[in-house]
Order: sequence, then C-alpha cells, then structure tokens
Amino acid sequence: MESDTQASERGALPQLQPLDASGTATLYLNRAWRFRGEIWLLTQAGKPVGMVERTAGRIALRTVSEEWRGGVRRRARRLGWHLRFTRAGGDGTALEYNPPSTLLRGGHFDVSGSRRYRLRCPMLRADWKLAAVPRGEISRIGARAREPWRVQLACINDVMDEPVLVVVVLAACGAILTHDEQPSSSA
Repeated sequence: MESDTQASERGALPQLQPLDASGTATLYLNRAWRFRGEIWLLTQAGKPVGMVERTAGRIALRTVSEEWRGGVRRRARRLGWHLRFTRAGGDGTALEYNPPSTLLRGGHFDVSGSRRYRLRCPMLRADWKLAAVPRGEISRIGARAREPWRVQLACINDVMDEPVLVVVVLAACGAILTHDEQPSSSA
C-alpha cells in the first residue's frame, strides 16, 4: 500500500476518512503539496479527514462524503472580499463567509440561513476561535507559519451534531489563508 506522500508525488489525491468521534479531538492542517494549485490536508491521528484545494481564485473543500466549491469574491459596491461555497451536487445549500471590513480579521459564516458560525482573529499570538452561534466555541485553530496548524475541537462528542462541522472547519482554514493574503492596511 502506498503512502499519501508517494501518492502525492504522482499527483493522486489521498483517500479521505470520516471524522472519528471516539478519537482525539485534535486535528492538524498541513500543506501537503502543490498539484495544479495548493493542497492542504486536515488529518486526525495521521489519517486525512478533509482537504482544502486552492487554485487561481477557486477553493474546493472536500470531506469523505461531500465536496463544496467556491472562492473569493469581491463585494459589490463595497471594499473588501467574501467567500462563497456551494455543494458540488448543486442542491442550493450555500456556505458564505463575510469579514466585517477590510481592516478587521475574522467574520461570520452562514450556512443557507439556517446555521451561523463566528470566526475570531487572535489577539497577539492566541489561536483563531470558531464558534457556533448561539452554542459557543467549537474549535481553536492555531495557524502558525512553517508549522502544521493545530485544530482543537471542543469536546468532540458535543460538536459532532453539527451537520457540516468538518466543512465549516475547512472553510475557516480557507478564510484564515485568505486573510493572510490580503494586503496590509498599515502601509
């Protein structure tokens, strides 16, 4: 059986596994390789459970059972950007991320108007926080340069009832990557 690294050298995408609710609540996001863009793998106990694939202006989010496609869009009649994803099956479900302004990092996710999540930027060197509204914090994302990102889920049994949990975590990672690419407003 070939490893994911060997598969990546040939350009094949790894087989994703379902998130294990009985396992550890610590996940890691690693830049896996460049293949027609940039691939980031979300792993649990060394097994890939999700993927963020970034190409020119497009972002795909994948789990074992779903694929969402979207990308960065400029806001109409306003400065700034937002992310919008739809399921690849085209059932109309949308996931949208809106930063509050061009100067602030963080923002809100809306899943077809039925669920809402909040992503908060770290103050100084703390982790990004992802919270379900109104339930509260579901994840902390330690986005560090040149290291795998540590994604700590709050008590995994409590958050497993979130129907798009892995997709929202992947979308949050995509939003953090997008925030990091924006030009500095202090220049």
